[in-house]
Amino acid sequence: MNTLKLKRKKIIKIFSAIILSLFSFQALAGNGLCAEIEQINLQYFDESTGMIWHPTKKHWLVWEKKGNIHLLNSKSGNSSQVGELKTKLDTRGDGGLIAMAIHPKYPATPYIYITRTVFAENNRSLVLEKYVLDGYDIKYQSKRELLKVSMLGTQNTGGHIAFDSFNNLFLSLGDSRDQEDNTPASSVNSQTMLGSLLRLDVSTYDDKAVAAVNNPFTELLDGAKEVYAFGFKNPARFSIDSLTNELWLSDSGRQIAGEINFILPKHFYGWNCLDGRALRISKDNECVAASIFQKGEPVFEYSHKHGVQSIGGYVYRGKKNNAWYGRYFFADYGSGKIWSAIPSKNNRFNRVTLAYSGHIIPISFAVDGNKELYLIDYQGKIFSLQSRSCKTPQNPLRR
Repeated sequence: MNTLKLKRKKIIKIFSAIILSLFSFQALAGNGLCAEIEQINLQYFDESTGMIWHPTKKHWLVWEKKGNIHLLNSKSGNSSQVGELKTKLDTRGDGGLIAMAIHPKYPATPYIYITRTVFAENNRSLVLEKYVLDGYDIKYQSKRELLKVSMLGTQNTGGHIAFDSFNNLFLSLGDSRDQEDNTPASSVNSQTMLGSLLRLDVSTYDDKAVAAVNNPFTELLDGAKEVYAFGFKNPARFSIDSLTNELWLSDSGRQIAGEINFILPKHFYGWNCLDGRALRISKDNECVAASIFQKGEPVFEYSHKHGVQSIGGYVYRGKKNNAWYGRYFFADYGSGKIWSAIPSKNNRFNRVTLAYSGHIIPISFAVDGNKELYLIDYQGKIFSLQSRSCKTPQNPLRR
C-alpha cells in the first residue's frame, strides 16, 4: 500500500510539472510587454537556491540549501544528483550551500568555486572553496579553502560569487547580524570584510584568495585590501553586465524591503547609517568616520508594501526577446513579483515596470550560454523567462 501511495505521489508530481510547463504564467508590464515563465524541470528540487550553466556540457548544475548538487538536462528537463557538500554545513537562517561559479577559462583552468556556511569549533563561518571540476564530477579531494570569514549570526549572510571579464572573483558578504541585533553594524567599517563586496584574485595562489590588483584600498590604510565597496546589510545577489562589465547588486534594509545599487569602487552604500536613502543614524562615531568616503545611493528602492527582500538579476543580453535588450531584471523573495527597468546614463532606473506576479518564491536568477534569462524558485521549480505582447499596460512600481 505504501509503495502504491509513493508511486501515485510521484506520478502526480510529474504530471503537475508537465501541466505547469504547458500553461506558463503571464502578467502585464508597463511598457506594453508581458512576461511569461515556463517551468523547465520535471522533478522538483528541495529548497533550490541557485544554478549555473556548464560551459562545455551545455546543461545546468543546480544546488540546494542542504548541500545536494544536481545535473538538470536543458533539453529533456530531467535531473539527477551528481554530488553533495554536507561536511560541517550549517543551514541555519540563510546559510547552507549558497553559490557556485565556474572559472571563465574552463576547461583550461578546470575549477569550480563554491561558497557555503560551516560550523566548526563553536564558530559559524562563510568559506570560499575551490575544487577541480571534471565534467560534472567535483573532485572533493582537491578542495582548497581560499577564504574564511567568521559570521556574527545566522541571517544577512550574503555569499554570492561571480567572475568579471578580467577573471577577478567578486564575493558579497552581509553584516551577518540577526534582525533583532541592534549593535553597530560591521558594514560601516571598511576595515572589515563583513557588509562588503570583495574583489579577489583566485589565480595567483593555489590555496588562498588575495586582493585583486588595483583594488581601491590596496595601497591605503583606510580599508581592507580585499574590499571593493562596502556599507551593505544583505547583498544576497549581484551580477556583472556581460557587455559593459558594470556591476548591479541587490540589498535590503530594515524599513526598506529592497534596493538595487550600481556599484562603484571605494563607495560607501550606507548601511546602517542609512536605510536606503533615508537617514537612520547620524551621530554614531563610525557613521561619521564612513562619511569621508564617496556615498553610493540606491538607483531604486521599494518599501515593505511591495515585498520583503530584493533578489537581483541580470541586464538582459540575449537574442530571443529583443524588446528586453539592455533591461535589468530583478525580483522580490516575498511577493513573487519580477520587475524590469531601463538603466539610464546617470545610473538611475527609467520606467520600472512589473513583468510578472504570481505564486513563486524567487531566490536567484541565472543565464545560459546564449545569455537567456532563467529564474530559480526556492520551492524547487526552475523557470525560463520569455516576452510576449500585451494589450493593456500596468502602472510601474511605486513606493
